Amino acid sequence: MPYLKRKCLIVYIITNKKESEMNNMTRKLKLVSIIMVLVLLAVGFAMPAKAAYIGENGFNYQLNGDDNTAILALYDGVETDIVIPSNYYKFTVTSIANNLFSGNKKITSVVVPNTVVSMGDYVFFKATSLKSVTLSDSLSKINTAVFYGCTSLEKVVIPASVATIDSSAFLECPNLTIYGYEGTYAQTFAEENGIPFSVMEVPVAYNLIGDIDGDEDINSYDALMILRISVGLNTIEPEYVVYADTDGDGTITSNDSLVALRYSVGFEENNPYVGKRPIA
Repeated sequence: MPYLKRKCLIVYIITNKKESEMNNMTRKLKLVSIIMVLVLLAVGFAMPAKAAYIGENGFNYQLNGDDNTAILALYDGVETDIVIPSNYYKFTVTSIANNLFSGNKKITSVVVPNTVVSMGDYVFFKATSLKSVTLSDSLSKINTAVFYGCTSLEKVVIPASVATIDSSAFLECPNLTIYGYEGTYAQTFAEENGIPFSVMEVPVAYNLIGDIDGDEDINSYDALMILRISVGLNTIEPEYVVYADTDGDGTITSNDSLVALRYSVGFEENNPYVGKRPIA
């Protein structure tokens, strides 16, 4: 074979080999990419139904889609007198994270909603401008150093539900008076630790007629739920019918939904069947 032809053939073979290797490499890269996508999808579907922090008005939550609850995880707002929301859309705020207001030098008062059943450690640690806190009626324990070093703290309202208070919870709070009900653990803790205790008057028990979701508020969501119950889309236990019967006729109809909606925007204030009604 002439030299020139033999050289061309060698070049052709080498070129084809390189093209083949490149094609193989391309196919391998595509295969690897597909595998990576599948792995990511699998991991994504396996993750628990929790989202990153999300919120509004300075309140940032970790949401759990499994049971529609929310943990208040971060506060970066500018308000100094704070009322923590009981819900974020359909998510009920049930927990407060560790260190939520730790080191905050601006807040002066905080009200914790009754939907909150647990609080972490160091929640108000050295919040030196804090003067007053009202805790949730659903809280059972006050954890480690929750109020440690709150040097301006004058008043903490502790509900009867609290049965445990960590020994470090109120250290370095020289101006504190604990407010609570006579005979509760709050009183025992205060007396054992030399903290002034102020006895609160036991509130009159009442039903909040129209409050279907139990968040201590009557709003458009309650009206919607009553409407769904009235047309059979939702069911309600017999003992809770009283909360949906806003017109007092003994049955749940679309009119009960309308009454609840009107009450939520300021009407129906004189209606004797909706709102706070003492338990006989």
